[in-house]
Amino acid sequence: MITRTKIFSFRQVLLFLLLLFFTFHLSPFTYKSFANPLDYYGYGSRAAGMGNAQTALANDFSAVYYNPAALVMAERSSIGVGFSYNYIGLKTSRLAKNGQDFNIHDIDPLYGYTLGICLPLKGKLRGKAAIGIGSFFLGDWYYIKTRSQELDEPEFIIDQVRNRRQEVAIGVAYRPIKVVSVGFGVHITPDGKGTSTMSIDVPELKGLNGGYPPTFVVDWDLKTHMSFMAGVHFQIRKNLAAGINFRDKVDVLFSIPVEMQLTNLGMIILEQETAKTHIISHVSYTPRHVNFGVYYSPIDRLNLVADLFWYQWSDFPNPAPSIKISSDVTILPQPKFVPNPDPNFSNTFSPNLGAEYKLTPKVMLRGGYSFVPTPVPDQKGESNFLDKNRHILALGTGILFQDPFNLFGQPIRMDLHFQYHILGSQNITKSATIQNDYNNRTNLGEYPYSTQYGMSGNIFGGGITFSLTL
Repeated sequence: MITRTKIFSFRQVLLFLLLLFFTFHLSPFTYKSFANPLDYYGYGSRAAGMGNAQTALANDFSAVYYNPAALVMAERSSIGVGFSYNYIGLKTSRLAKNGQDFNIHDIDPLYGYTLGICLPLKGKLRGKAAIGIGSFFLGDWYYIKTRSQELDEPEFIIDQVRNRRQEVAIGVAYRPIKVVSVGFGVHITPDGKGTSTMSIDVPELKGLNGGYPPTFVVDWDLKTHMSFMAGVHFQIRKNLAAGINFRDKVDVLFSIPVEMQLTNLGMIILEQETAKTHIISHVSYTPRHVNFGVYYSPIDRLNLVADLFWYQWSDFPNPAPSIKISSDVTILPQPKFVPNPDPNFSNTFSPNLGAEYKLTPKVMLRGGYSFVPTPVPDQKGESNFLDKNRHILALGTGILFQDPFNLFGQPIRMDLHFQYHILGSQNITKSATIQNDYNNRTNLGEYPYSTQYGMSGNIFGGGITFSLTL
């Protein structure tokens, strides 16, 4: 006797394939700030309106970010799409470079889209297994766009737009026993590791107007970076649950080996005229983190959640580019390449609190609070990484309504959220020895930036997510 078990419906397979198509063909045209926006602004309006505390409660596609083990808690398949917009009202004052105004203001807003699906399996795996996929991609239409900063260039390291790239998350969950489920997944991002060959031929200089322009050819390959995540969900009672999730770091590195043909450069080249160099720049970084959360429902209409996030910011690399030249080439005079100093970021703990109250069977009210301590130390030395402790206040609502066109046969849930990030103001004062320290390390003379200046501002934004249960 042969028994066939159906674990997916045709509609589930079709939706999953469509989502894969849109995720990998549209979302590559994206942008992103230096840290992961999801860590601060949330993934989906329900989570964002509850202070991003979803480790034990997420039971839709948002679980691929907060805790993949919670995917199995979904009773039915669901799909969601959303949009969020955040105004970055941060700025500096009294900041100058070489005596000229260099104040930061009018930072690009952070806006973009969420797209995801959660598919509980059918047949003998009903209630025991599920898969989910989600993507968060932002509004500017770039595949990847990045910029490497100067070693001491001032920048709001968390919120200022630096690198533009896609992020996709895929997760699976399995419940071996009634009260415990486990989940695994990967976050997929384009990486900058590749190969490059650059041939530069600089002819002999001709007079005061310089020489002929150099010619060069670059061949660069873009690869894919994957970070691992794993989680556990405990359904202790119907109204009580807990969860824990781990996600590895994302370090997007532009690592470009360059072979240069050195001719007529005004240097003495010994042994060979080919210099093998390596240009390295960390252009985007999300720290390794662990999040633990609990969910409790004291009454049928009220959900309370609390999460604690630990971020390993101590591994944060200096984002300024560095260059290495192979030892088999001798150049006179020998160029001096000073190694980038360690930024000395600190590990942080971030508590998140949230609540959801069902006002009517079709209307839910939400609120939340998060405290996010800055990992950035006092900027008394050469670097100018700008950031400050932030308090995040969140409000949200969820509304169920019938499809006006009667296309789906199920109610549509519309979630709205608003967030206000309070950073306040701060003065940055360099050490009294900054001028000598900078010149001794770089041999470039006086420190180019202001030794005293201020930073201030707050962030606010909101969004909307539409979800459909199938």
